[in-house]
Amino acid sequence: MAGLVGYGCTGTLYIGDGDMIEVSMNTPAWDITDLTPLWAQFDVRGQDRRLPGTNGVIPYRRRFDVTTHELPIVIIGGADENGTPNSDGWVGLEDNINTLRQYVIDPPNPPGSTGQHAARLVMPSGQERFANIHVLGLRVSEAQGTDDGLNAFMLGSLNISIPRGVFVPA
Repeated sequence: MAGLVGYGCTGTLYIGDGDMIEVSMNTPAWDITDLTPLWAQFDVRGQDRRLPGTNGVIPYRRRFDVTTHELPIVIIGGADENGTPNSDGWVGLEDNINTLRQYVIDPPNPPGSTGQHAARLVMPSGQERFANIHVLGLRVSEAQGTDDGLNAFMLGSLNISIPRGVFVPA
């Protein structure tokens, strides 16, 4: 089997395309290398109120707020998501990026859609957490390979937004 090894060490993220197709973001062809920000990193909204002439503040409750993440991703061209080798790494890289575009990156736009993808995070323990997310895009930081297409790869980030702020258990 060709492709990445050791993928999914920090869990597995599945993103749905809105048509009941769920794509793993941790495969032999692509891997979000660090999912730990999704475990416990979130934004909150709310603030305390200051009263003139008094010490301190009146504390107010905080709530989860929309949270964005730049998740590091590596995409290779040497294999597809099942680990089947590709004969040309550049063509394989193109195919893998096209697959991600079709099912993950491009916003779902059925009538009445909010443009969100259903997402499922499987923790290293096997516990599952869920959220609806917006995929904000794929950012490329580096792409390399040789003329013969061997070892073609792309490094970048998959940028997402979680409108409710966090992944939660079912």
